[in-house]
Amino acid sequence: MSKSANQLFKKVYGTSTNFMTPNVLKRGVKGNFAYEISEGEGFNREPIFGVTFINRATETQEYDLSKMVYSLQEANEYLEEVS
Repeated sequence: MSKSANQLFKKVYGTSTNFMTPNVLKRGVKGNFAYEISEGEGFNREPIFGVTFINRATETQEYDLSKMVYSLQEANEYLEEVS
């Protein structure tokens, strides 16, 4: 049985969160990836959003695909672009 996004993120990261974007907004599965969109504050207190991908087959983070953006809309657009 295929693991859920929450199960994959727990396996890869445990209970740790990204120090820059610690607030998880949503997680899900699209195609070969589990994804997470999270939010936080940049060094100048500007809102930032992280888009993180885990490869479902290898259960490892896709560092080359994960990125930071400056709006939730941009995060959602990037999610659609990648998956």
